[in-house]
Amino acid sequence: MITVEEAEHILNTHPGTWGTEPIPLTHAAGRVLAEPVYADRDLPPFPRATMDGIAINYTDWNAGIKEYNIIGTQAAGMPPLSLSVAGDAVEIMTGATLPHNATTVVPYESLTLNGNKATVVAETVHNAKNIHPQGIDAIAGALLLNANTIIDPATIGVLASVGKATLLVKQIPKIAIIATGNELIPVDEQPNKYQIRLSNSYSLHSLLAQAGCQADTFTLADDEQLLTRQIDHITTQYPVVITTGGISKGKYDYLPEILQKLNTKILFHGIAQRPGKPFLLGMRGSTMLFALPGNPVSCFMCTLRYVMPWLYHSYGITTQRYIYGALTQDIEFLPQLTYFAQVAINIDKSGTVNATPILGNGSGDYLNLLSVSGFAELPAHTSLFPKGNIYKLWLFKRLILKYE
Repeated sequence: MITVEEAEHILNTHPGTWGTEPIPLTHAAGRVLAEPVYADRDLPPFPRATMDGIAINYTDWNAGIKEYNIIGTQAAGMPPLSLSVAGDAVEIMTGATLPHNATTVVPYESLTLNGNKATVVAETVHNAKNIHPQGIDAIAGALLLNANTIIDPATIGVLASVGKATLLVKQIPKIAIIATGNELIPVDEQPNKYQIRLSNSYSLHSLLAQAGCQADTFTLADDEQLLTRQIDHITTQYPVVITTGGISKGKYDYLPEILQKLNTKILFHGIAQRPGKPFLLGMRGSTMLFALPGNPVSCFMCTLRYVMPWLYHSYGITTQRYIYGALTQDIEFLPQLTYFAQVAINIDKSGTVNATPILGNGSGDYLNLLSVSGFAELPAHTSLFPKGNIYKLWLFKRLILKYE
């Protein structure tokens, strides 16, 4: 049995590689860039007005001119007009290019207008005021986005501004989720007292969707020959396979032996943690196989803590997938295992991230997940975790701002 840190290291040294593909910008949200993106021209590409008013040459104001002749209107999207005579001005709208020879914009609030005459009533005017200079944000050829960037709404806007109608992104791996167990029945059927409706596949499918992944789901009975045939087939069709159940020491836990027969390289089997201790990680050829416990909380936590970070790491994304927060109550946990405590997480009005333990009835109590928003990772080297101490938090729900 290995530690959580050792399991994380093993995962990070076995990233998935799934190639790249071009896609249209309209389909890019949530995907991961596979190419750097550069400015195709200066940004902004021209000096533009940041307020409505008049554009003048500052030397005129400096020479004592306060009344200006308006010779035209510069709207956004128009070619630039020109100032050629001292005392000339152009009425200009926000976003419009600056007229030739204009060096500052005086806003309407500092003017009085009378026909084609504009009088500056402000006591001072500053040179280059209310102008967004050409190239101040980025010059042509500047690096704007690195590869391995998650494409969010702000990123979409930048990509559009530099003409990236099509872009290269990391391919999303095909993922198979295999739920095992004779007790499982479809969600639309009425179970007998000794049966349960399939749930793990649905919750994992939803978690994976947060990483932009889609998954195909399979349900297999605890039949050794059937499991061997199906796992043999599925692991040749999918680069990522996640199984739930069948990996402990029970009489019908066939999966570890089946994987050995199929020449799967077992990277580890068992992590010193609760929940999720029986977790098995293997590789069959280039297929990564996550064999998770069948208990819903164990299965859910292992996906959040290990599968999701591994997917992001495989995309080349190195930013952390957790935050830190303070416990609001003492927790005592005696076994020398890393404990993933279920917690409700919120931010109070002082900006402090708080994690309140919500104890359930073990790793089979999936209803308790309704009351929590993540797991606090409590290290194995101690048994008492005092109120106020800071720990790593793995979230699966949005943070709530607490106003009380």
